[in-house]
Amino acid sequence: MKNKTLIRTYKMAKPHLKAIAIVSIMSLLISIAEVVKPYIIKIAIDDYLAKGIYRNGFMTIGILGAIYIAIVILGNIIDFISTTTTNMIGEEVIYSIRNKLFKYIQYANIPFHDKTSAGKLFVRITNDVEDISTLFKDVISTIIKDIIVVIVIITVMIYLSIKLSLVALIVIPFIIITSVICTSILNKIYDKSKAIRTELNTFFAESIYGAKIIKIFNIQSAKKKECEKYTKSYRDERAKERNSTSYFAWNNDNIRTPSYCISSICKYK
Repeated sequence: MKNKTLIRTYKMAKPHLKAIAIVSIMSLLISIAEVVKPYIIKIAIDDYLAKGIYRNGFMTIGILGAIYIAIVILGNIIDFISTTTTNMIGEEVIYSIRNKLFKYIQYANIPFHDKTSAGKLFVRITNDVEDISTLFKDVISTIIKDIIVVIVIITVMIYLSIKLSLVALIVIPFIIITSVICTSILNKIYDKSKAIRTELNTFFAESIYGAKIIKIFNIQSAKKKECEKYTKSYRDERAKERNSTSYFAWNNDNIRTPSYCISSICKYK
């Protein structure tokens, strides 16, 4: 992402920084809950079920179960509030951007409208604004949560076993290198796919708005061929996008699998 885009994104997010901070804190709590749940199950299995006991000091397996259920319920409530808050931020951003864009288009000079087609302006106000909304609804909340989850999981892993943690983390450099390469390739594919989608939506908007003129000049056949050209290009780019995403996900799985196997061998040795 370019520096100008980052600055503009920050300006859009600035009125909602308090809400984003609250969502970040909620994400931290959700991440901690996600890590604590399997740890409680581990304690229940290793310290109670494996030994065939019900009570260990003042703690019983029933209390552990109650704690687990409480964490699940509390985590779901916090997740619901976090998701709702993030969606509200996205909707507020959409509302603000669309109004500003419409105002700009209304007061733009005549040469601007001569150079820019109505269909492209329509796409800018609808589809492109939705893409920005996705950034606030999904990316911001997800990336914060994922970073926190990774940090907490690595911390717990090191606490439980430094040796196994180091073995499991051997593949991290390879995953990082692969991710950087994959991201670079996928960004080019996504950009091209988005450009073709913009052209396709612009064509649809202009064809629908100018349906009468198309019929008057009897150019339906030419427009049909043009439509097939755009849809074929978009279909091909989407296929590249899906295939690349699937291949890179499969490649990452292949990198992680040896780590699991080595960790299992080290554990039982």
